[in-house]
Amino acid sequence: MRRSMSRQSRVILWVISIIVASSMICGLAVSLFPPKQSVPEAAPTVIVIPTWTPLPRPTATPPMVPPTLAIPTRQPTPSS
Repeated sequence: MRRSMSRQSRVILWVISIIVASSMICGLAVSLFPPKQSVPEAAPTVIVIPTWTPLPRPTATPPMVPPTLAIPTRQPTPSS
């Protein structure tokens, strides 16, 4: 025996059918009445951003830092 569709299944089928039908109607409307062509605007300013990586350049070696005149700290004594 064949069972009839439940109420929930029928509602889901109706919703899907309405979505498909409205999509088809919108497609037909756009094909019959195409949107107006936009007015061309002035070309945007082109900003050129370099995409290459520059080669490394040698830099001056920093001068040696003189030792500070701080009080020497105590060194740990080795334990025996």
